[in-house]
This record gives sequence, C-alpha cells and structure tokens, in this order.
Amino acid sequence: WSSQSKIPVTFMPKVYKNLGCCRNFERLLDFSTTQYVMIADQDDVWEVCKAEYLFEEIFRLEKNSFGTQMPLLVYSDLKLVDQNGKFLFNSFYSHQNINPLKNDFLSLAIQNVVTGCTCLVNQECIGAALPFPDSVILHDWWLGLVASKLGQLSFISLPLVNYRQHDANLVGSKSFYRLFLDKLNLLLHYHSIDDFMDMRLAQLNVLLNRFGEPNSQHCLLVNKLFSANPLARFISALRLRLSCHGAIRTVVFYVFLFIWNPRVSKICI
Repeated sequence: WSSQSKIPVTFMPKVYKNLGCCRNFERLLDFSTTQYVMIADQDDVWEVCKAEYLFEEIFRLEKNSFGTQMPLLVYSDLKLVDQNGKFLFNSFYSHQNINPLKNDFLSLAIQNVVTGCTCLVNQECIGAALPFPDSVILHDWWLGLVASKLGQLSFISLPLVNYRQHDANLVGSKSFYRLFLDKLNLLLHYHSIDDFMDMRLAQLNVLLNRFGEPNSQHCLLVNKLFSANPLARFISALRLRLSCHGAIRTVVFYVFLFIWNPRVSKICI
C-alpha cells in the first residue's frame, strides 16, 4: 500500500516487548513532530470527509478564540458496525446514553467521552500530555483530560468513523443497559469497586498534581474526595457538583464513592 500511495509512511524502530495499548500510542505521539495528529485504530473505517471536518473545526478554534499555542482536541461521533462492516447503530453516544458535550475535566475524570479514533489533536496538547503518568487509563482519556484542563475540546456531532465491534475489541461499545448491569455486578465485589474508583481518581490525581493550583478552593474540595471519611467524600462531591451521564449513573457513582476504600494519596500537595 505504501509503495502505491502518495502519503509518506515512516516505520518506527521495532520494540521487542509488549508495551500495551496506552504505551504504544504514547510512543507514537512522542515520535511525531507534526503540528497536528490524527489517531487511528487499525480496524475502523473513516468517512471520506473526516479529516476535512476535523481540520475545519480546529482551525476555527485557533482563529476565533484560542490561537495556536493552546492545547486543542477535536472529536466526533461514530457509527457502530459489526466485524464485517454491517451497520448496527448510527450514534455511539446515543447507543450508550452519553452526552458528548459533558467534557469539563471533572466530568471527564469520572467518565471518558473522547474516542481516540475520531480525534484530531495539536502538538501543544501532545507536549503537555507527555510523558504519560503510570496512572493513565487510556491514551484518549488522558489527552481529553489535558485538553479540557489546559485548553479546549470541541465535538462534531456527525458520525465520521465506522467503529467496528467484534469479540477482540480491547475497548468497545456496550449499550447503556449492559453497562448498568456491569455496574450492579461491581456492587457485589468490593475490591472491584475500589479498583473502579481508584483508577479514575488516580488519573485525576496526577492531572491536578501536574497542572493544578495547590492552594485553590477547588483543589481543597477535590482533596476531600480521597478522605477516609465517606461522608466527607460525599459532601465534597456534591459541592463540586459531580455528576455522571444520567440519574442512574450518578446514583451509582455516589454509592460507589460512599463505600469506596481510597488507596490513592491526596492531590495538589
């Protein structure tokens, strides 16, 4: 393909160990020197207009509001298709009952809405995001958090990628009801709840340790999310107005927050 294409292809030096999904994308992002990067999954199909729409939006952000020195990330909706490319659903976000515009960094810390294969990200965002901390869950989640905290996210409501669903998906699309049943199952396994909360709040931890303001009222409230006192965590979350996508998810989150046994150190030290 590369010998017949006008698109230049660069092969990176081989690594003789399994880095995993997140570290592989970190390596690719670190290797790239271009001003803009589009992340690709190998089995998804882009709409012909995908790059055009994303670039138009990031140029609009630069021209009208944010300039070229601020971390920016643009992402879009996706169609869901099966492993043979057969249409399943027209909107990833509708299928999961997720609001893609709920993308302030505290909301993102609880639940990611940025899907990597739809993204266009600028070098300012990449530079701020690298190196990835050990607590990063997924590359697109971390990039979204960095752009939301330091710069700007922008969502395009058109489905610009056919997101292939198959049994081998590392990360795929489950329906809202399947996700709800998964969360109920966690209630039966306290260690799983601890892992579920630790991962998300550890990622928030490193974000605010890198980019936060230690003496701000905001950071003091977030610190209390890690309190050993369940009531203090609960009240702090209410004061921060933390909420998930819909009432059911929000109730489940607050239940998890209340019975969670924090193992993460306080932030903004």
